[in-house]
Amino acid sequence: ERTLVPNLGGAVYQLRWSPDARSILVAGYDRKGREGLYLVDVQTGGAVPIVQGSVHNPVWFPDGKSIAYRLTKNPGGQLLLVRNLETGQEKEIYRVSLPTGLAISPDGSYLAFEEHGTEGTSWKVIPTEGGRPRELCRTQGARGGMTWTADSRQLLFVSGGELASVSVEGGEPRKLGLGMKGLREIQ
Repeated sequence: ERTLVPNLGGAVYQLRWSPDARSILVAGYDRKGREGLYLVDVQTGGAVPIVQGSVHNPVWFPDGKSIAYRLTKNPGGQLLLVRNLETGQEKEIYRVSLPTGLAISPDGSYLAFEEHGTEGTSWKVIPTEGGRPRELCRTQGARGGMTWTADSRQLLFVSGGELASVSVEGGEPRKLGLGMKGLREIQ
């Protein structure tokens, strides 16, 4: 048994294991109080800064070579970004106002996100290479993240206390008859 203690100075949150299980993406603060996203080596605990700033919902691409995340820009709202970890190249995919959650499809082709507004929650997808987002469906009172089916054809989320799905082509969400009351987030 061993304990992994990243060499960061403050709180860490939103831990995400890499697909090869050799490292963990961690949002948090370094010893100088700078907020950012760090890549922590599982063997050594060494942390390498990836992005400085207020980063949320980091997710790995299935190949482990790239990540997607939200970055808060003031003014300007939130940016959805994709970063190649090998080259350091970063690409803005979309600028959003009130998003929460991100999920990359298992085939790596789509980034799903939710946007909240006065007319409910809009569940959207955008190609990971960039382009225009497309609304899959809109629900009332649904929050709690999302995940994809293994074939990348359905997006799963919690709506009205039940697990629901919607096709990547869009349409009406389908309740799956599985109660999810009290569940804060699915991934």
